[in-house]
Amino acid sequence: MNKRPLILSILALLLFLGAIAFGVIYIFNTLGLVYFLVYVGILAVFAIVLMTAVLSNQKIHSRIETLQRKFREKNLLEKRLINSEDIALNYLPVGMLIYDDNNQIVWANHYAKECFANVLIDRKLSLVHENLGKSIERREGKFIINVYGKNYDIIHYPKNKALY
Repeated sequence: MNKRPLILSILALLLFLGAIAFGVIYIFNTLGLVYFLVYVGILAVFAIVLMTAVLSNQKIHSRIETLQRKFREKNLLEKRLINSEDIALNYLPVGMLIYDDNNQIVWANHYAKECFANVLIDRKLSLVHENLGKSIERREGKFIINVYGKNYDIIHYPKNKALY
């Protein structure tokens, strides 16, 4: 941490306090009580304004620190979410397929490729599995298909053109 600005601020404050003390003594000795009271009043107003500025600055600084902390937490959460999505898409035993308007598969995760033991990308759903293609055409939301002797519950989201 750079201490130079702090030292300069302290020196400026000491110089300012010295000037105030000199002014109070000078005015009280040469100009009289009325001018002294006016001078003290001006100094009081200045001190109030200065304290208000300092307190306001502390409040702003506190708010900035809070926002920075929230930003760091959000970034950490976003990284964790991306990692979780990666795990869910690629490593959990949930097959996922995304198809286009022509019912042709455009994306499949690793587990879906293992289930069908076949190349899926750029293939029509009906070519991959006959009942899969028929169920998609009927826009069924949930159905069961049998692939190589195993039954799979399929959840279809026609709006997203996705199968799970």
